[in-house]
Amino acid sequence: GKFSMSLGKKQGTLCEMTIPDESDEEGQEALLNAIETAANRMVEEDLPVQSFQMDRQKAIEKFGDCILDQSQKKPKKGADNMITIAWIGNVILAVPPGPVYSSTKSVGRIVLERGNLTSSVTAGKKARKCEVVLKFHCTGDHPELSESDAAASSPPADEINTQSLLAAAIRFPEGATLKQAAEQKEKAAAEEAAAAQKQEAAASEQKK
Repeated sequence: GKFSMSLGKKQGTLCEMTIPDESDEEGQEALLNAIETAANRMVEEDLPVQSFQMDRQKAIEKFGDCILDQSQKKPKKGADNMITIAWIGNVILAVPPGPVYSSTKSVGRIVLERGNLTSSVTAGKKARKCEVVLKFHCTGDHPELSESDAAASSPPADEINTQSLLAAAIRFPEGATLKQAAEQKEKAAAEEAAAAQKQEAAASEQKK
């Protein structure tokens, strides 16, 4: 499968942490690792998945077009105006590309595909957009979806609280750990630069 997320401009103007740019391969790899780890933790927690149908335009007016993947934002000619929306409490509200299982554990382990033309991170101090594109596959047996596997009906749309989903704040422990590691790395680099500058100044004084 494929999934993309827009995080604003530059290095993530719509999120709490600074998204590493293309020059920081280690940082981008750590970000993808954190996403993969968080996804599989939620798979193991076997979270319930609910779904409901809603008129496309009314859904966009209520929840915003963030419920749509980039590939879904332009409606297809002749497509039904009713869309299926999947909801995992405090995790995600989105239009799925296919059938919806009743719980996260049904999908099996999620593996992000890495390397050229696969999962990617776009960010930079002058970048017009900050985006994460995830390409993935699921391991394990996936029997054909039956009525018993299908997601249960969701509560009415008015009862769904998306406030936490739209906030910039980090919601999951994997993200908090990633941010802390990035801040420690940045602090160490700043201290190293300051020490080098101090040594350079001391050497310059000795030459006088």
